Amino acid sequence: MSRRPGRINVRTIAPGAPFLPTLVNACINDGLGVGFGADARDYSGAVIYVPTRRAARALAHAFAEALNPRAVLLPRIIPLGDPLDLEERAILTGAEAAADIDTPPAIGDLDRRLLLTSLIETWRTSRGLVDLQASGDGFSIGGGFADSFALAADLAALIDEFAIEGTPWSGIASLVPEQFDQYWSLTREFLEIAGAAWPEVLAERGLLDPAERRNRLLRAEAERLKADPPTHPVIAAGSTGTVPATAALLAAIARLPNGAVVLPGLDLTMDERGWSLIADRAEAGEEVQPGHPQAALKRLLGKLGIERESVEEIGKVEPALAARTAMIHAAARPAAATDDWPALRRALAGLSADALAKVSVVEAPDERLEALAIAVALREVLETEGKTAALVTPDRALARRVSTELCRWGVLADDSAGTPLAESPLGGFARLLNDAVLHDFSATATMAIASHPCLSIASAAAIQTLEIAGMRGVDAAIGIAGLATRLDRAEERIGDHRAGVPLRRIQPAALADARALLRALVSALQPLAELAVKPSRMAAIAAAHQAAIDGLAGERAVSGADALALAKVFDRIASTSAQPVLSFPDYAALFDALLAEETIAPAQPVQGRIKIWGLLEARLMAADRVVLGGLNETIWPPETRSDPFLNRAMRAELGLPPPERRIGQSAHEFALALASPEAIMVRARTVEGTPMVASRFLRRLDGFVGADAAKAMRGRGRFLIDAAVALDAAPAAAAAPRPNPKPDAAKQPTSLSVTEIRTLMRDPYAIYARHVLGLQPLDPLEAVADVRDRGNIIHDALAEFVSAAQADWPADPFSTLIAIGRRRFAPYAHIESVSAFWWPVFERVAAWFVDWEEGRRGGIAASAVETAGSLVFPLADGTSFKLRSRADRIDQLQDGSLVILDYKTGKPPSGKQIALGLDPQLTLMAHIASQGLFADVPAGPIAAIAHVRLASESAEIIPKIERIPVSAEDVAQWMVKHVEGLKLVLNRLRSQQTGFLSRQRIEKSGDSGDYDHLAREREWAVE
Repeated sequence: MSRRPGRINVRTIAPGAPFLPTLVNACINDGLGVGFGADARDYSGAVIYVPTRRAARALAHAFAEALNPRAVLLPRIIPLGDPLDLEERAILTGAEAAADIDTPPAIGDLDRRLLLTSLIETWRTSRGLVDLQASGDGFSIGGGFADSFALAADLAALIDEFAIEGTPWSGIASLVPEQFDQYWSLTREFLEIAGAAWPEVLAERGLLDPAERRNRLLRAEAERLKADPPTHPVIAAGSTGTVPATAALLAAIARLPNGAVVLPGLDLTMDERGWSLIADRAEAGEEVQPGHPQAALKRLLGKLGIERESVEEIGKVEPALAARTAMIHAAARPAAATDDWPALRRALAGLSADALAKVSVVEAPDERLEALAIAVALREVLETEGKTAALVTPDRALARRVSTELCRWGVLADDSAGTPLAESPLGGFARLLNDAVLHDFSATATMAIASHPCLSIASAAAIQTLEIAGMRGVDAAIGIAGLATRLDRAEERIGDHRAGVPLRRIQPAALADARALLRALVSALQPLAELAVKPSRMAAIAAAHQAAIDGLAGERAVSGADALALAKVFDRIASTSAQPVLSFPDYAALFDALLAEETIAPAQPVQGRIKIWGLLEARLMAADRVVLGGLNETIWPPETRSDPFLNRAMRAELGLPPPERRIGQSAHEFALALASPEAIMVRARTVEGTPMVASRFLRRLDGFVGADAAKAMRGRGRFLIDAAVALDAAPAAAAAPRPNPKPDAAKQPTSLSVTEIRTLMRDPYAIYARHVLGLQPLDPLEAVADVRDRGNIIHDALAEFVSAAQADWPADPFSTLIAIGRRRFAPYAHIESVSAFWWPVFERVAAWFVDWEEGRRGGIAASAVETAGSLVFPLADGTSFKLRSRADRIDQLQDGSLVILDYKTGKPPSGKQIALGLDPQLTLMAHIASQGLFADVPAGPIAAIAHVRLASESAEIIPKIERIPVSAEDVAQWMVKHVEGLKLVLNRLRSQQTGFLSRQRIEKSGDSGDYDHLAREREWAVE
């Protein structure tokens, strides 16, 4: 039955009553007085407006549940926030009504942002403004497209706000710049230009701003309803009418003979004194209280033309929840009315225990335990058949952390916000391709692509070979062209005795597979790399980007929810009419921004009983247990900030709503969520180590209920913290002991190089890890060329020079050596430090070395460079041990004696360290040489052993010869002593009298080794 004409039909559903089920029940039983239940089989003639698409789906589900098992035609449910639904609604009412609506299409979001970006860039360039930053809230002009594109989003939001509020752009001219600083004067100037230019841009294209088009559709719908009131029920539910056009539509619906407006959580119990102090903004002399949870609803009642006393409440609320709601409303009273708190406390004293019995507060030490405690609270409901739970939070980072924690139980929550495309596998892969171009195909960037699971063109073995042979070590090849040459260098290095074992193990067939992978990478990425060289059309770059993804990801590029979402992003870029010419960094920034705005639904089945809602979704939803997460200031409520273009004074002068309106909206959502049957409020005391302030909503509630009740709420929440801590608790573990493994003799190495003997004496565990466990360290990706590389280059240059000069001393030895050096340094020429620091060092080394060499030539019969030798000797257990060596240089003097020379570009060991056998490299080499066991070096007495110090960390070091200050007789004794000492150590290891002790005789406590992490050195070492 329809109600009498002239009456304004406005209802409210109190907090504590599930909104959508209560609404459905009222509809079915005609509790709204709109004749809804006249035909229990066909409700299709009725229309219900709700705020969002998600609310529309939830309402349809609520109808289906309430009417089950009856087959019923449901009403038409229209989201107020979607212009397409509004337009479709208008068309369905009849061609005549649709023709009356003058609604040109809305400009696409990307088109608008790009055009506004161009507008900002033109103005910035014309004014010569670069990196201008306002103080405080504000206006910031960056230095390029990416900054302007970001600012364009804020400008678009401001344009929409002007349209929503009906504020004319002409008001900008009334702002007096002298009242504000120079930054806001520039803002006024820019907005005046934008206000004049932007409507012309839209008019040329026959388009409207989205907010303006939505306004027209809403107002046209309101006018249609007034002009031709429908005979079917029309209901608007759940909206607070903060958009003026929406409020106008609600006003029209409330006055229809079969119309009704249903408000969420209007406070009908507040006294007149408190109610009079609430205002959304200054109107009719009212005090401004925009942060109050009832502010928006009070303003809407004014727009509807109805007093609060005329609003009827529907739905039943349990006494405990009704008492809790009364406490929430009392706690939220305007500040000027809080002197009534003592009386309100006394009135509610008898109900407090029941009202708060199912309210808990959790104050976690940090954000990790906050998320885990919430996950525990959500997971617990699954133990009760049919029970539901929801996390309500504006903090998306917290929502993601909770989702991750739930995965430990295999629970995938139904998250209303979805997953950002940028965080999906294919979205991440698309960004990696851009990163590779931006970083000129560095080893790290290229390997990120090659090792990504979306890559479908290579085997794991080919990727591993590419990594070891082409990407690890000093990167001597850069750019897209350099990709193809990386493995060529690897083939040269495989035969080098200095190459790591992992590289030397690579077989030719594996190299061929890695080359095929590189060819595929180059083929797919070449078009994108070519466009990145100079500014290009946005659509052209995007097309090459998409083609690269298709070529590298194969089937994965077209399958899955993330593939569909990514295709949508590329379609937006291709279909936009604005096609600016962009540099590649600007394209990458734009692409990242678009990916961040696109979300995807979970690909796996979700657990429908556990949900994650934003504040707007939570307004109309209900769950048995609701967790209010992130209850800290700046999160809930959000930080109040003006837009980048207008400060508070400017907004007030223009009549725009204050930023504090958002506080009132979030306060309203807080009050509704807290009135759930079971409510848990959660916050973290610190976030990323920074102490946080509890939300004002929580502090207000604490202040009203008193210390005892606040303590009781936290006591109930303590269980969740204890459970979260217990989940990750582990028995106390003793620190790892210092490793001293004693492997069987059969597993111990039977051959070591003389350079490894130093390691054996100082850190035996490193020998164990390398030769017994077979663990070989990998070169880092994109290793910075260090002193070791410099030493190798200089060693190789000197070796080549000495070998060539023995038979034919050059006429200009210095120029000859410099030419050799240039050739050896060439692969590293792209590294700035080489030309800036290394080359000057080499020039000094070359000058000194030529003089030194000329002075010694008469006494040298022959010189052997980079020559290999070995000594085999028996051990006590009957096995043989091979000691290998490669000498930098051995000079045979005219008298047949030998001089052992070792080039050093770092600090050489002291004579004492050599004498003690801690660094016996030279003496062991001398012993091998004295036996004639080096190739091309006849046996002979050792005349001297010496280090040739060529360079060091200091750029000022003067090359020099550093002889070991002992006689030939002492050297002979050391040789024997060190060989015998080596045999003793090896025999003790073979017999397991001693073990391979970690860091046995490390020279300095700060020295680190390749295997210290494996030895868990930090657990047992004493600083």
